[in-house]
Amino acid sequence: MNPASLPSTAATSRFGDRFGLAAFVESLSSPTETPASGSAAAGAAALAAAIVANVARSSHDPGTAAQADALAGRLTALTAEDADAYEAAVRALAEPDSGSETRDFLLGSMLRRAADVPLQIAEAAGDVAILAAALSGAAPVGQHADLVGAALLAEGAARAATHLVDVNLASRPGDERDVRAHEAVESAMAAVATLGGGHG
Repeated sequence: MNPASLPSTAATSRFGDRFGLAAFVESLSSPTETPASGSAAAGAAALAAAIVANVARSSHDPGTAAQADALAGRLTALTAEDADAYEAAVRALAEPDSGSETRDFLLGSMLRRAADVPLQIAEAAGDVAILAAALSGAAPVGQHADLVGAALLAEGAARAATHLVDVNLASRPGDERDVRAHEAVESAMAAVATLGGGHG
């Protein structure tokens, strides 16, 4: 294998040594792992939730901090769930079409899961953005920019995850999951606008 195609440990260790991100970054970039942009979206939204939790604590709002912590934990778990769901769907699609009802049922189940997990990511990311906006009035002035940044990260994550829902439900337009995912994006966009971080 061409060494140039392998992840650079040196490139990630600058941050990984301090924040523990190297393993996740290398997993996403490794040619031996199943690529999963949904995992990256979940990871970004989890980081956004952690920022919101930090600002909530600075704002003496333990309730919002607890909600943000719970979202961060859920989104962290979804980074692995999305990779597993994507890999299972890829394996199912690669199986020879035997025409059996059992195969069709299993394939349908795998594809539904491949849409369900990104939906969960999109909705959780939307909730992160909403929490960020809800904190805006109580947050220390110096941390307003952090809330805007967290909401923008969450919005981007919701958009990325919703794109995956769209892709996995391509043959089922109007599916409830597709509608819910787009609603999550709209909620995140509204939260960003509330914080004054609109795209202009």
